[in-house]
Order: sequence, then structure tokens, then C-alpha cells
Amino acid sequence: MNNRRNIEFDYNAPDLVLPAQEFKRIKEWLYQNSGIALSEGKRSLVEGRLMKRLRHFGINNFMDYIAFATSAEGRMKGELQKMLNLLTTNETYFFREQHHFDMMKNTILPAHNSLQPFRVWSAASSSGEEAYSIAMVLARHFGLHRKWEVWGTDISTDIINKANKAIYPVSRIKHVPNDFREEYLLRGTGKHVGNVAVIKELRNKVVFEPLNLISSSLPETMFDLIFCRNVLIYFDNKTREKVVKRLVDRLKHKHFFFTGNAESLHMLNTGLKSVSPSVYWHE
Repeated sequence: MNNRRNIEFDYNAPDLVLPAQEFKRIKEWLYQNSGIALSEGKRSLVEGRLMKRLRHFGINNFMDYIAFATSAEGRMKGELQKMLNLLTTNETYFFREQHHFDMMKNTILPAHNSLQPFRVWSAASSSGEEAYSIAMVLARHFGLHRKWEVWGTDISTDIINKANKAIYPVSRIKHVPNDFREEYLLRGTGKHVGNVAVIKELRNKVVFEPLNLISSSLPETMFDLIFCRNVLIYFDNKTREKVVKRLVDRLKHKHFFFTGNAESLHMLNTGLKSVSPSVYWHE
């Protein structure tokens, strides 16, 4: 017997305020399922993003929406994943935090003398800008036909779909070097004016998959370089340490691990040595 209370649907649902108790419930659910710890300052962001789903269903309040999304029916219809997608999606752009790509080009890749494919993991790849930036640097160094690989992962299935399409607004490419733009990006025309697309040859070198850094099984593959940037900042120290340890298990010894500029692994037991801010070495 289904004891879940009936939910009232009103397709003219007005704008609503997210009550503190419901925000607390969302925070607890998100932490349990993704490790992300939302601050009180994110309340209006959560309210704005979930309001779209309340309007979509005509649901009158956040409590009913959360009950629906987390119910068996909501899971079956994919609403729980949609809620997770909305709460974990962040805007990014190509060649963010340029110094990591400079280090790849000037230090890491010239020192690579193995005949094995050079593998990079973009562990929180969002909509793909980071992964394709990595791919451009690798393509310039190795060429498009040598064996190298980029694996991009993100918890959001919607954002992974966007990454696979590889179409972006021009505003995202302002930090892409001009020669890279000419070689690896196509400018949209007609109805696609204002967008760029990554060329097929580069797209084919990057594989995107949904993955939860907290709980998903990781591949046996060992990586030459791991980017885990601008996601650790959302975790508490306990979760941050757990995630980094999991990733470091897949990083070859004497190789580099990058975090975001605002993220520090100081005082965490990760098996990494700090080289400079946001740059770590797996001894």
C-alpha cells in the first residue's frame, strides 16, 4: 500500500520562499548523496534553481516537491537526478586558472618520455570546458593521432550531455589562445552565431561519463595527471580528504594533482606533497 501523501498540483504556482526547515532537509540530502556541504548563503541559489521544477509540475510548496523528487515515483521518472543536476551545476570557461595549463605545456609534457598513452582525468569536468582545454594542450604537444586520452567526469548527467555536444557560447572562450581557436574550434553561423563547437577530431579524444566522487566505483586505469578543481571547496574537510585519497589511488607516483586556486589540502592526510598553491605531487 502506498502511504505517501497525495501532492496537490497547481499549474499557476506563484513564486515561493524556501523555508529554513526545507533548506536544511535539502542540505542534508545533498551532503549524503554528493558530499557537497551547502552554506546558508546558498539558500537563495537553491530556491531559484528548484523553483523551475515547482513551476514545471505546478507544485505549491518546496516540501511537496522534495517529497515527490525523493519518492519511488520521482526516482523512476528521473526527477531525483534532475534535482541533483540543478544543485551541482556551476558555470565555467576554457583555460580557467591558466597557470595549470602553462605547467602542463612547459614542465609536465616535455618531461614525459614513456611510450604509454598520456592519460589525464578531469574529475569535476562540468560542461567540458576544462577537459577540452586539457585536450588542446595535449593535441598541440603530441598531435591528434598519438595515443593520449582525457577522461571527464561529473555528477550531473545533464552537464555531461552538454559536454558531449561540445557547443559553447563565445563568452566562454575569451582565454583560449588565438592559435588554439583557429585549430580546434569552429565558429557558428546562421542560427548558431554566437556559439563555437569543438572540432570532431578533438572531441573523439575526450570521454565523458557521469560519476559520483564520493561513491562511484573508479576504473583500474592509472593517470599521469589529475585535475580536481573547484569542487573540493564545496566539501567539508572529512569529505575532501576522502575524495582526494580516492583520486590519488588512481594517480601514478611522481605525477601531479591540481586543485582550484581557492582550494587547499593543508592539514589533510592525502599522500600528496604541496609544490605551490593548487599544485601537488604524488611522491
